[in-house]
Amino acid sequence: MSRFDWIFMAGAALVSVAVYLVIGHPGMADQPMEKRQAELAAKSLDDLTTAEALSRLESIAQEQPDAAEPRYLIGVVLSQQGRDEEAVRAYQSALRRDDAHVPTLLGLADSLIRSSGGQVTPDIARLLGRAYQLDTRQFQAAFLIGVSAWQSGETDQARAIWAETERNLPEGSQEAADFDMMVSQFLAAEGADSAAVSPQP
Repeated sequence: MSRFDWIFMAGAALVSVAVYLVIGHPGMADQPMEKRQAELAAKSLDDLTTAEALSRLESIAQEQPDAAEPRYLIGVVLSQQGRDEEAVRAYQSALRRDDAHVPTLLGLADSLIRSSGGQVTPDIARLLGRAYQLDTRQFQAAFLIGVSAWQSGETDQARAIWAETERNLPEGSQEAADFDMMVSQFLAAEGADSAAVSPQP
């Protein structure tokens, strides 16, 4: 796999879809809906088409003007359709309502990475840094922060970021194994030494 393959894979792994929100969420108050929206809400998730899911989410967003989650999920659906420019706008709308909503920060970063052709720009790295600061379990975000440094020519800084992240992951965990694989494969695609993540003294 090329380095861009691993970047795109890591970006996709950022987005975790709480799809049950499409048909309802315990935290969402009951609201009066038009007949069509009632029909959509009654359907099982498997029976919803993409257009119906978007319609349901847009209805929820209108009913809950201050809620970030339905706008985040609209972004996810649009992103999965390859409509990243629209997804970015949906994510930004969600962040205006909750600037600490980690799934939205990660979703926005993912769409921006694809729109940039696999470049993890400093602006994207700042989004990822904010998400990782809020939730240090998001090791894919830390991987991509290191990628941003690497792409800027700061290879020692990238290795230091990855080494610190590795130290913070539970030893022997699946997360640690996945992270090690991501870093090793990226370095292999770069033709760089993957024997040691951190720079040698």
